[in-house]
Amino acid sequence: MTHGHLRSQLCCAFCALWVRELLRGNSDGWDLAAQKLRGLVQSDAVSAKESEFLLDESHPKAAQGTGYVFNSLWSARMARDESDFESVVRAAIAFGNDTDPTACITGGLAGIRDGFLPVPEL
Repeated sequence: MTHGHLRSQLCCAFCALWVRELLRGNSDGWDLAAQKLRGLVQSDAVSAKESEFLLDESHPKAAQGTGYVFNSLWSARMARDESDFESVVRAAIAFGNDTDPTACITGGLAGIRDGFLPVPEL
């Protein structure tokens, strides 16, 4: 995380919770991470409102592959549906725009989900 804005902080916290669920063997830890984040911020109205904005699945074009933390997170979620590591990273890059943060986040999540062996050698 390089920005101190509440939205950036919450996206970072959410990503960490998502990673933790993947490490626990929950292949799609998004919903569990969302539930945990909501529980963590419920006592702070501003953080709770911001969290609901971040997790709202009705956002039009939330997955745009930009470097903006919100878009990177949603782009990673959309790309992670692919079946193997290489396809996941290719899907992240296919969003275009600022591909390196999206591909990095998505590749990290796919690596956690799939393990080390599916990661292709250079």
